[in-house]
Amino acid sequence: MRHAACLFLVVFCFASLAEDTYEYGTPAELNGLTTYFLDTGTDVEMRNRIAAEVARETTALTIADSSDHARMQVRVMGNDTSEQGASFLLYVTGQEGHARLIHRFEYTHSKLPRLRPSARFARDFTKLWREAQSE
Repeated sequence: MRHAACLFLVVFCFASLAEDTYEYGTPAELNGLTTYFLDTGTDVEMRNRIAAEVARETTALTIADSSDHARMQVRVMGNDTSEQGASFLLYVTGQEGHARLIHRFEYTHSKLPRLRPSARFARDFTKLWREAQSE
């Protein structure tokens, strides 16, 4: 029984590592995409705050309720109140469903609303997206 449990654990670990395999892309791959998905885990407040900030920056981008409905994906690690700040991985779903990493945004913690990671990400994300639309 112990061997079966260990084998299951090893297989599970390798399977979860395989899911986080990234290919690498360029910001030009954002051209023509208008729907994005925010993965903040269970932090719905953070998701709503980022979506509101992005909407303030541009009305051309819309947020999806499911990752299946958007090729642009943003994985959020951390939050506005964390002393470590927050990181945002922007990737595009490529061929065969592989994630193509476009950009990693990292921000430190700030108590000023305009400098919080969510607000800074919204500005930088929409700027990168706008630049890709002009290419």
